[in-house]
Amino acid sequence: MKQKNGFSICPFCSPSAIYSRLVCQWDGVYVVSDAHPITFGHLLVVSKAHYLSFGAMDIMVLSRLRQKIVEISKILTKIRPKVILFEHGNQTENKSGKPSIDHAHFHLIPIVDLQLHLPASKRNATFLDLPSYITECSYYFYWDVVDDIAYWGNATEVESQFIRKIVASESGLVDWNWRNDCSINNCAKTQSRKIKSLLKRN
Repeated sequence: MKQKNGFSICPFCSPSAIYSRLVCQWDGVYVVSDAHPITFGHLLVVSKAHYLSFGAMDIMVLSRLRQKIVEISKILTKIRPKVILFEHGNQTENKSGKPSIDHAHFHLIPIVDLQLHLPASKRNATFLDLPSYITECSYYFYWDVVDDIAYWGNATEVESQFIRKIVASESGLVDWNWRNDCSINNCAKTQSRKIKSLLKRN
């Protein structure tokens, strides 16, 4: 995260960073366009409170959130028939000095099935078990929302920006690294308006 006067500044705790690309909001979370969407419909589900991972959230909140994610994913299938959710859930803040966002967020992406790109060590998972995964390690969580197939594993088994890289490879994209330009681009704001319209029609 960025630094100011020696303190970390969380971009997801900044209202301007959220509301400029807000799609909708539910109990405990915002749904926003990714600042640099790698495919149309690439959204982020961001916790309103500052958590490092969704595994740190209350199980009842997660239960309600799961239903909302299923509902919005059904609408996103109008873009592509498969919708993937991915989280890199951290136990501790990043101390590497490399740009990162240490605030709980899911990537929600209409894209083809990406299971073949997951580590062979992946384990079967369920959304409501996220709190148990974070007690073991920083984790990755992959969920094919449409077919309700999920996997998890140790986050050390996937590289930085894992989901962006594999979506980019499937889509033939070259410019996928948000670290090259941390500002919010016009594509994100345009996408937010289009997804809002899609939600209203459904």
